[in-house]
Amino acid sequence: MRSSWLRRNHVYDFFTDWLPYGLIWIWLGWIDGVGNVVMPLYVTLSCALHTSNRWTRKISLLGMMIPAALYVIHERHFDPVESEILIGIAAGYVVFHNRIRASYWAYGCANIVATGFCVLHMTPFTFGTFEQTFIVSTIFVLYEHDALIRARYKEERGLDPLTGLYNRRGAEEWLNLHEGNLGIAILVDLDDFKFINDFFGHDAGDEVLRKVGGLLVRFVSSPGIGVRWGGDEFLILAEHETKQSAEQFVEKLFSKLSSLELSLNERRLRLRCSVGVAYGPLGDLLITEADRALLRVKQSGKAHVEWYHSANENQREQVDINQYAFQKAFHQLTEFCSAPCLATDLEFRIIDLNEAYERVSGYTRNALRGQKPSMLAFGDWNRRWYPEIQETLQRGRSWTGILHNQREDGTIWSGEMVISPVRIGEITAGYWCMVRRVFSGDKVRTELLNYEIQVDQDTAEYIENIFLQVLAEVAEWGDPELHAHVLRVRRYTNWLAAKLAERKLIDPRDVPILSSASIAHDIGKVAIAREILFKPNALDEIEHLYIQRHTEIGEQILQSVLDKLDDMHVHAKRVVECAKVIAGSHHEWWNGEGYPRGLRGNDIPLPGRLVAITDVLDALLSRRPYKEPWSLEEVQNYFESHRGLQFDPKMVTVLLEEWAAFEDLVKEVTLYEVRKS
Repeated sequence: MRSSWLRRNHVYDFFTDWLPYGLIWIWLGWIDGVGNVVMPLYVTLSCALHTSNRWTRKISLLGMMIPAALYVIHERHFDPVESEILIGIAAGYVVFHNRIRASYWAYGCANIVATGFCVLHMTPFTFGTFEQTFIVSTIFVLYEHDALIRARYKEERGLDPLTGLYNRRGAEEWLNLHEGNLGIAILVDLDDFKFINDFFGHDAGDEVLRKVGGLLVRFVSSPGIGVRWGGDEFLILAEHETKQSAEQFVEKLFSKLSSLELSLNERRLRLRCSVGVAYGPLGDLLITEADRALLRVKQSGKAHVEWYHSANENQREQVDINQYAFQKAFHQLTEFCSAPCLATDLEFRIIDLNEAYERVSGYTRNALRGQKPSMLAFGDWNRRWYPEIQETLQRGRSWTGILHNQREDGTIWSGEMVISPVRIGEITAGYWCMVRRVFSGDKVRTELLNYEIQVDQDTAEYIENIFLQVLAEVAEWGDPELHAHVLRVRRYTNWLAAKLAERKLIDPRDVPILSSASIAHDIGKVAIAREILFKPNALDEIEHLYIQRHTEIGEQILQSVLDKLDDMHVHAKRVVECAKVIAGSHHEWWNGEGYPRGLRGNDIPLPGRLVAITDVLDALLSRRPYKEPWSLEEVQNYFESHRGLQFDPKMVTVLLEEWAAFEDLVKEVTLYEVRKS
């Protein structure tokens, strides 16, 4: 701000011109005679290094030489006429500096004049003047050459090599000198530039950028600059005292850009661009406001100009910088995405959506912005999931599920949604929803039910692989039967759970979860000593208490799995949680005489009651070190006698009613194992 104030009030020129001049005249008070040589050369140097075209600058430089000329006239008897000539050369360079940029001719003329008078007069005074002129001009030439090289390097460092415009570094340096002045920030985005690169090639894309850059270089004059802001975005910064002049400037610029025709591979292409504009004090905030205006152009059809009007910004559009960054990133990433995508703020108000979501929902972007997604919901299906969605997102995880929606014309559509929180650093900026799959038509409900079960089955298979890998390692420790046992228990559990679901005793969606989770029911035996686990004789009381610990150990193992996989899929977590319940409760008895907690009746979790039956079914039908396999009739009688004692009576009733089907399942499992072996 201070630098801008100095330049705006010409105080900077005063310090760069008159202050050194004053110091030189103080020096002349003690060392007489050099002023009439140094002063013209210093003015030449000052004019060469500061290329401002303002008339005030020229008046300042010419005014510096007036005292020197008066001094020469007053001290005529000491100075020959070459002093006036040197002053005239410097004055001529100041006046004609715009036409002839090189200053070396001025230094050369000064040395020629000094040499000529030295030859003509051949006096110590003229020789001293020549010596001073030569030394001072040589020093100034070397200094100016070095200063110009450094200035050229600094300028090139701030330029974009492709377009010749300023880059971000150059824009920042320019903005530091003009910050606070009234001006305009214009952001130009080339519409559909990605397709130019994809269709015509990147060389054609570079040619487009060069032509746009050349147009901006010619159109934007001082005080103003054109900047390649990034990719296919351009920024124009310019000082304007009034908004009216700024509006005229923007109108002419947009007209020039819109009329620009490009020849690409023998095809004529008319350039289309979106423009966001903000007027006010120059600075970073003004650029941000222009960027927000540009974002609204892209959201409302492209190819036009949008001004930022802070007075008209309603409350829902006054987003913080993190949400604005999320909104801009969302637009850039989803603009050409074929998957329907939606973005909301932290209060679940829609802030943006892509064209694919417009097509699938039947609503326009303007109609949905500021609304909540619940306005799209059909029936009460979505409402039942809202608490789970909110809880999952607040814990920083993604939610996946199927929601039903209604279009503006009344037709129904549903989709598998993935809703994720978007974090910028440690701050959640909003939520992102992507539709993976869309369901529509008369078979929506059937497809949804089947697909939902399929999602669970896919997840269950993933968890099964994890459990089977662990159990395979356990089998290598000395129990080759364990792997086959858990697979049979899984088959029996899946079969019995399906029969219970047919009688509406459990939710059909829980069948694949119970089946997968049952694999881990004996995972705690990994910590039991092999000699006790495979003892061929009956266990004594101490050994029996020791082996009972495998239920609690299994719970601890699966809890550690939950802790490590805290960010996993919500359905996968349900499988592991169910497995933990089964591991800790499948040895509980209906009458309360089981272990480890002595639970009774319905206090025993349903998964534990179910796997208690399927685990014993396989144990009785299989050969063990301490027994031979039982017959199907003996197993049937055992469950009949233990109904309501060891096992849930309702589940046993279903088992016995379907006993013939169970016998077929046992034969199928046995035949499969024989073929596999």
